[in-house]
Amino acid sequence: WGKPLTINSGYRTIAHNRKVGGEPNSPHLRGRAFDISCKPEDLMALKALAEKCGFTGFGLYNTWLHVDDMTSAEGYPRPTVWDRRT
Repeated sequence: WGKPLTINSGYRTIAHNRKVGGEPNSPHLRGRAFDISCKPEDLMALKALAEKCGFTGFGLYNTWLHVDDMTSAEGYPRPTVWDRRT
């Protein structure tokens, strides 16, 4: 990547996940997700790099990117993208 990264969130306890408004079945609860601060102009390049590394779940926000390796109930990677930019 060649630039510093700031990880805002990684593993979360159930209590912390509730406090920050996380989804009840968030991959953060299993240590399978992280959120990275980034400039809006770097968002899509960072997502592309994470995809290249094998991650399959992405949440796009104004100043950060959620990344996870979500899988289906059968254990297969399940591509998921949501966009909450305003």
